[in-house]
Amino acid sequence: MSISNVNSAVLNNVRWFNAHTEACGYLNGLKEITPKPGQDFKPFWVSTFCMYEGNPQKPRKTFINVNIVNLKLVDILKPYANQLNTDQSKVWVTARISDVTVEPFI
Repeated sequence: MSISNVNSAVLNNVRWFNAHTEACGYLNGLKEITPKPGQDFKPFWVSTFCMYEGNPQKPRKTFINVNIVNLKLVDILKPYANQLNTDQSKVWVTARISDVTVEPFI
């Protein structure tokens, strides 16, 4: 086996470090982000997720801006986008969140 074949075999078996969390909370809003002229990315969907943690009688709330990557979920939520965006309705969801990055709110 040549060195290039060994390297290829090693790369194909690489496992990534992944941090995931599962949470329950409310989904607030639904918005499609589309590229402006000169921008080069595919449109994607975003929402704010209000994650509940701790004692159910008085949970801590953490607000997280999320990209919705499951297009089946987008199809389910789109008909209710107006309600979600006007704060008249809240949708209780369980979510698996990954690829978390932190940006301070100032």
